[in-house]
Order: sequence, then C-alpha cells, then structure tokens
Amino acid sequence: MIIRPEEKVAMPNGHAEEREQVYRMSRFWGVIWDIGDASYYLCLVAMSGIVPISLIGISVYYFESWQGLLRDIGIGVFFILVGFPLGIGICAWFKGWARRRTGVEEK
Repeated sequence: MIIRPEEKVAMPNGHAEEREQVYRMSRFWGVIWDIGDASYYLCLVAMSGIVPISLIGISVYYFESWQGLLRDIGIGVFFILVGFPLGIGICAWFKGWARRRTGVEEK
C-alpha cells in the first residue's frame, strides 16, 4: 500500500505536518522520511521485543547448559537495550536528513 501525501495519516509521533511538507517538496525525500519512521517501529517491535523473546525461548527449549542459557539471556538483554535507542537514532537521522534536503523547519 502506497500512502499518498494528500491522504490523512495518523502519526503517533506528532510529525504529520512535517511529513506532508517534506512530501510536497520531494517525493523521494518523503520516502526517506517514511523509511525513518519504519526503522523506529521495526527496531521497537523486532529488536526490542520479538528477537530477545524468541532467542531466550529457543535457548530454554533447546537447553544444553546454564552457561549457554546465560549467554543467550545476555544477548537478549543486549538487543532490548540497544534496539530501541538504535531505532530512535536511525529515525532522527533519516528525518533530519529529509528536513535538511527539503528545507522543512522542525516543529
């Protein structure tokens, strides 16, 4: 599904006006903006949720040793701690890049 810039989109992060302005200036940079939004949600859901839970669940199911289980729990915690801030950083970078290239002011 392709979202057209003239369609009203519910933006939970409050940047609907900026997104529309970026799309009006350049469709390419509008797509870059949307990639930034998608990276935020992808990192939030996948890296901070699905991956750690799956990793720990698989580790418990195929239990071989406590050392292996603790290693996998550590990796899961790493994903939880790194995934969300990474998504926010990528999102801010892509949106800032699109703003700078189109001249849209941050609100």
